Amino acid sequence: MTVRAGAAGTTVRATPFRLPLRQPLATARGVLAERAGLLFAWADGWGEATPVAGFGSADDFRRSAVECARRDCAARSRGVRLCDALGEEHGIRARDRVPTGRLVSGEGERLLEAARGAVAAGHRTIKVKIDGRDPRAAVERVAELRKALPDAVRVRIDANRSFDGSDATALCFALADLGVEMLEEPLRSGDPTELARLRRLGAVAIAADESAATREGARAVLRAQAADILVLKPSVLGLGATVALAREAARRGVASLVTSALDGAVARSAALHVAALLPADGPDAGLATDHLLGDDLAQGPAAANGALCLPDAPGLGLDPDPTAIERLRTGPDREMAA
Repeated sequence: MTVRAGAAGTTVRATPFRLPLRQPLATARGVLAERAGLLFAWADGWGEATPVAGFGSADDFRRSAVECARRDCAARSRGVRLCDALGEEHGIRARDRVPTGRLVSGEGERLLEAARGAVAAGHRTIKVKIDGRDPRAAVERVAELRKALPDAVRVRIDANRSFDGSDATALCFALADLGVEMLEEPLRSGDPTELARLRRLGAVAIAADESAATREGARAVLRAQAADILVLKPSVLGLGATVALAREAARRGVASLVTSALDGAVARSAALHVAALLPADGPDAGLATDHLLGDDLAQGPAAANGALCLPDAPGLGLDPDPTAIERLRTGPDREMAA
């Protein structure tokens, strides 16, 4: 893939693709069976835009992917890792290893087996999604999971904006008794003022995910003092902006963690490079999602002993597999304005 100069400026070549999931994944906005996106090439740099509903716009994902491709290309030309080049801009030294939690799914014993398997693989943070349509069942789901895992393993809960106000309040106190690490996006309204009210209860740490999906949203959460943790997705926020937001949050006493958007290897690799610039004493990243995909564009970062290691190669440290691109493409390449 190449880039050429167009009449209106520089253009980037985009390849449309679809990635199948190993099994359907239930989310607050329905069941996902596949992920569709665009693979961008900027000279020898790569970026990936795989939008997900509820997190910014398709254009936000595309802008981040083009930024990634440009940064990848620039870092390769210097012979340095993307994380090191990005870290130079902010005066931060990148880590070589990033601990990551793992999302588990399923019901009953299947959920517990998945969680035990993740712990056996070295993960020390387990994330599970709950549904506010049945608050009592949601709490029972967490209680069973918490009981099945060692005390040293952190349990992270994602409510995907599925609870109303009174039920969300009760949920916070119920989870406090279970000792969970954090509760992501409990409120259906997503109102930072209401989220701040839950945070002031002091029952459980509140994390903003969908609410922090845009730069404006993340800053609104910080102004409202609505969260203890920001969940940041570089694939929608942008790489440089994610680092800047994490630093802004830290100045306000708010922690940050980097997660994927259930995207492919190129975007997950970019997120790893950003996560390597966040403090080592913060929450584990949420980047161990490769197991959810049935196929991918490249051999991306894979967790070992509960962590992802940064590659030694320059730039992102990976290149998409040409055979995989042809296997997963859904249409012809096209030139797009960068």
